[in-house]
Amino acid sequence: MTSLIRSAHLAGFVLAALIIGCDTPKLPSGPPQAAAPAPAPPPVETATVNNSPGTDLPQIAEPVTDDPRPVTPDDPIKGRRSKRAGGYLGATAHARFWAEHKIVFDQVKYNLGLYMAMEGDFPKSNEEFFEKIIKGYQMKLPELEPEHEYCYVPEEPEAGLQIRLK
Repeated sequence: MTSLIRSAHLAGFVLAALIIGCDTPKLPSGPPQAAAPAPAPPPVETATVNNSPGTDLPQIAEPVTDDPRPVTPDDPIKGRRSKRAGGYLGATAHARFWAEHKIVFDQVKYNLGLYMAMEGDFPKSNEEFFEKIIKGYQMKLPELEPEHEYCYVPEEPEAGLQIRLK
């Protein structure tokens, strides 16, 4: 009995669709047609992540000069080649290293604040900064290019860790 009712309902829907003027969908006939092949993407320069000879590092967005400037997470070597490589994996690798560097540099700034709170003043020299803040808190700073170095400028203690040319 229920199948008879269902058949009547189905017939009613089909009849209503015909009266209203709904078109029935056309089913494809014949063999499926192959889609046109996508054009090949242009060649992309590949960058290696290891420090093998002959591979140059991408330039830093803000150049390093003799005048110290605050260090940024893009300054260390790790992560810059990944950024240049592009694509999903390059962006992911760059983001990982950028975040690691950002955490280290934020820890340096935090430790500098702790030092100031305990001692009542900021370090008086570059040597004192590296002895008390970097070595004292057992921090490992990310590797820079050979011609760059980390520094601390006592006249600008709030800037914290900075970078300059050797």
